[in-house]
Amino acid sequence: MAKLRVKNFGPIKEGFSENDGFMEIRKATVFIGEQGAGKSTVAKLYSTFLWLEKAFFCGFDIPSDFSAQDFIKLCSNQLIPDFYFSAKTDLKYIGDYCHFSLDNEKFTIEFTDNEKYTRPKIMYIPSERNLVSVLENVDELKRLPTMLDLLQKEIRKAKKGYIPNITESNRTLFLDKYSIKYDSSADSIIVTEKESNVSVPLNMSSSGLQSVIPLMLVTDFLGLEVEKSVSEKLRNLSPAERDSILNSIADESIVKNIDVFFTSGLRTKNLEEKLEDNIAALNKYINMRFINIVEEPEQNLYPDYQKKIVESLVLHANQSQGNQLLITTHSPYVLGVLNNCIYAGNLTKQGKNTSGVIPLNHQIPVENASAYKIENGKIRSIISDDLHLINNSEIDGCSEMINADYQKLEDIEFA
Repeated sequence: MAKLRVKNFGPIKEGFSENDGFMEIRKATVFIGEQGAGKSTVAKLYSTFLWLEKAFFCGFDIPSDFSAQDFIKLCSNQLIPDFYFSAKTDLKYIGDYCHFSLDNEKFTIEFTDNEKYTRPKIMYIPSERNLVSVLENVDELKRLPTMLDLLQKEIRKAKKGYIPNITESNRTLFLDKYSIKYDSSADSIIVTEKESNVSVPLNMSSSGLQSVIPLMLVTDFLGLEVEKSVSEKLRNLSPAERDSILNSIADESIVKNIDVFFTSGLRTKNLEEKLEDNIAALNKYINMRFINIVEEPEQNLYPDYQKKIVESLVLHANQSQGNQLLITTHSPYVLGVLNNCIYAGNLTKQGKNTSGVIPLNHQIPVENASAYKIENGKIRSIISDDLHLINNSEIDGCSEMINADYQKLEDIEFA
């Protein structure tokens, strides 16, 4: 479980007031707040720290004197502006492999001896994802923001590596009223409404489908990629990465078996078991878990599909112990669905059977969940210490205002 402290950074001023300012980023974490409050700022910052930690772990070519200016430049890839940083900015990240700190305009790095760190696949799915659906040849556009560029690259992989293998029995894509296929001749995703059997390219479909299909396509594809066997993951490595693996394993018999697999694809006896026994040597080269950071999953979706998408995102978070989901949202429906997942998880831990209402793989007990509201530069937890659930007032606050206005109008009518 990672921890993050953010103070005097863009719209975030005082930050989180508890735990010495450290927010706990758990298996499922949600941030709410008005437009411009800083939800995406925190999500992008967390993503940047994750990428930097992974880079150090994997031995990427990073300057030994990595500085505050280097970090600011790295943040610019996430469209975090330079002016968010000031002499008072206080940023700290505590991860399993690295601790990072930016304080008094100085960036410091501390490495841990924690052997629990496993290489993650990190995906940031921005709210601008509709552009990837609408624009043709988006991969050829110049100066495409890094987040959208990475999204379109994963979509391209999914078009060829995931869509052709979707079946009614094994797919996790939740679009029950629609099916999708990849038209290689036009290099486009075709969406078919099952009831009418009408098909259109994704860029001509509804705004909701243009938002949700990239989101769930990439989520499903990457979630399933992480769940593949070790040998399947090794197939995609470069020759240099394969050589590095062989050089890092001391047991000659295992090296021989892996080398045969690399050169011929032949799975020798007990290969998977031998690979699992040497997982530490492979950890730097293959992704073991999936961290999914999603802006506004509710975008352009009717409430019933907001429910389905949250349940599907939680499902992927639960597929592996190290998986993680972070959501930013404005939607009370998203909060409500997530709250039900937490409620069910709490009851299941008490020995009660809730699977008939919320399936077990959609449940998140409260110790695996965090929820924060950002308001006026401050961040506070919105999980009740007594109920161990998200406060209902945060979920229903807007509805209460609307209902209050309705009551006033009704009073005027019948006065």
